[in-house]
Amino acid sequence: MLFTNRFRRLIDIAHDGNIREASRATGLPYPTLRDLYSGRNANPSLNTLRALADTYKVYEQWFLDEKQGDQIPLGGWVAYLPAFDGSIERRKIRETIIPFAAWSMKSVAERLDSVLEAVPPTPKRPIVGDSRDEKEFNLKLSTFLFQSILDAERAIGRELAPNYAVAPYPEMDDQWISRLKLLGLYWESIVDELIESIHASQ
Repeated sequence: MLFTNRFRRLIDIAHDGNIREASRATGLPYPTLRDLYSGRNANPSLNTLRALADTYKVYEQWFLDEKQGDQIPLGGWVAYLPAFDGSIERRKIRETIIPFAAWSMKSVAERLDSVLEAVPPTPKRPIVGDSRDEKEFNLKLSTFLFQSILDAERAIGRELAPNYAVAPYPEMDDQWISRLKLLGLYWESIVDELIESIHASQ
């Protein structure tokens, strides 16, 4: 039951229990995930465990080891943002995470990152320009994706995006996940057009 309970919790948080969406995300067959979720199969293959661990950035052992605790480790896409004071000095950059639970936002960030990485770095490259440094590239892309949240922070005068650099073992933040899910739905609705325009600019 340990595997079943943890797998269900993961799918419920990451995909609101939507097994078809989990199948698309992991590349694993729907019947396999359905049987794991229902408990019909409580012994996943090593390949299945690896696919789950790779997709959701959790250790394979988390599914099987009681000593690791039920709290899902926070994995996801690391995003560098300007410090709340708006500074883009390297020492003042904050590090936040788009967790797997905000699946659409994480997927959009990963797709754009991959597409922009494939474009030669020139001042005319959309969003990230001629950035060659990994952190600078990430900062520009993340600032672009999170602009509405950064604007809201300035308007209300407080930080909304958590800085996980100061909390090395963060737990799930439901409010942050909720905001990212909504933002992800917006980006998901236009990301294909954005990617087309990036390709057209080359």
